[in-house]
Amino acid sequence: MNTKIWIKAAWGVAHRMGRAYGLSDADTEDAMQESFIQAYMQLKQLKRPRAFQKWLATIMVHTCYHIQKRIQPEEIQETMSAAEFTPGFENNNLRHVLEQAILQLPATYRLPFVLKELNGYSLKDTAQILHLSTVNTKIRLFRARQILKRYLQQSHIAEELLVFEAPRCEALTQRVMQTIHHIP
Repeated sequence: MNTKIWIKAAWGVAHRMGRAYGLSDADTEDAMQESFIQAYMQLKQLKRPRAFQKWLATIMVHTCYHIQKRIQPEEIQETMSAAEFTPGFENNNLRHVLEQAILQLPATYRLPFVLKELNGYSLKDTAQILHLSTVNTKIRLFRARQILKRYLQQSHIAEELLVFEAPRCEALTQRVMQTIHHIP
């Protein structure tokens, strides 16, 4: 397995996990580096190469946990700003609101949500990575979705989604009216 390829392939997942843990960008990069080095050093112990991503995610969770324990509690960001989550990216309003909603989740709900919904892990894998039961993981995911739903309702962003704009509405109305006039 080419080391550069697997590091690049895992970068996005690992970065989202570190940020979901509430670590700063610098601490997230430290966690990623430690995790990648640890994975590389233990690569021969991996019994099923197909399980590499899950295995690396488990290492990253443990590394983030240990870094979180080393740093001062006031340095841990229980909630973060969306700008910190995606540095250098020009956020449009919807993306900004969605990221802000996710980042406002308490860490106990944010971690399973990021693993399952953003990183694409199965429910079983998410539970295993976080050392939770499947039932507990389902509960945390349900609560995360409920919190996100309330946040989006309060931000009134739902009213802006999939809106049928007035110019399109007018054109459609005219076409319908023309068709109706030709019906005997």
